[in-house]
Amino acid sequence: MAIENIYEIFILQDENFIAEAFHILLGREPDAQGMAYYCGRLAAGFSRASIIYQLSQSAEAISPIPPLSGLAPLIASERHSRRWYRRFFTTHKSSASLQQQDHLDMVLKGLRRAVQEENARSTELLRTELEKLQNRMDALLVQPGQTTGIATENIGLDGNIPAGLSASARSFFAGLKTATKNKHKELR
Repeated sequence: MAIENIYEIFILQDENFIAEAFHILLGREPDAQGMAYYCGRLAAGFSRASIIYQLSQSAEAISPIPPLSGLAPLIASERHSRRWYRRFFTTHKSSASLQQQDHLDMVLKGLRRAVQEENARSTELLRTELEKLQNRMDALLVQPGQTTGIATENIGLDGNIPAGLSASARSFFAGLKTATKNKHKELR
């Protein structure tokens, strides 16, 4: 495979990505142990850029770095990120601090994933609650031919906007109250 830019290998399946990274940075095929190790890191949430950086720092790495478009800036960016972590979270450069950094990377990725999942659940909950509110509003409106009024007291629209609401919620209820009155007038 003729690679012109390092980011071309980022779209490959995990095993193929690792094999290409080994070819580019170490000049050889990955052994079974190396393949398993790096596949495990990808499965644990480590980025492909961090794998490239880790391979580039190996004692086996080709020196100088191959002149592949995007490779040197990618390695420099990862090095900068790691230095920032070290300065912020550790006081000395040891393998324990690097493991701590890798652990923090994994924790942050897990937190991002959890936030995305929670946002999806919240969006679905909001959609469900809006449907319920729409159904309640539909049920509260007077059907043509009926003589009864709108039961606005059930949702706090009896002339008083519920206390303790935020400005945006109060504005929403005020608009809802006006819309309900207008609909009531239409149906008379």
